[in-house]
Amino acid sequence: MAETLRMSAPTPQALDIRSDGHPAYERSFRRLAGYTILHKATPSTDPRTPANDLFFANRRDMMLRHNGANHRRETIAFSKRDQGVVDRAAIHLMLANYWAPSSVNHDRSTPAMKLGLFETPLSPEALLGRRQFVTKTPLTEEWRRYYFGLVDTAEIANPKRHTLKLAA
Repeated sequence: MAETLRMSAPTPQALDIRSDGHPAYERSFRRLAGYTILHKATPSTDPRTPANDLFFANRRDMMLRHNGANHRRETIAFSKRDQGVVDRAAIHLMLANYWAPSSVNHDRSTPAMKLGLFETPLSPEALLGRRQFVTKTPLTEEWRRYYFGLVDTAEIANPKRHTLKLAA
């Protein structure tokens, strides 16, 4: 959890964290020197309605599991490596924030539209159609490791890396 917060907020600052109250979170927060953490825990027994502080996180988790077979257990598509989970989740989040409406019945705007970043939803072609060069996009060291496929999975003793042999 501490590493996730450092990746999301690289410079120490005040953070408003909503969680399910797992005790490991508090231990993790103590390792963040310089950060001011306002932590509000929501019991898992609370109804998962829009009034719940974790509604959007719970909904995103539900949609990730619904749309991505690799996020379900005991399926052939289950991601064997941490890198695969992050790659698929990144694509899911990009589509969810920029292309998919917040609600199919009521509010047809996307989260990016609500923030004023765009006036209309972006198509998958608009999101993925143009190559983004890593040399022109600032990345933290941790995200750079994910980008280049250097993240190891602890359960795999001798991970093999894909290396380009025929590309010039």
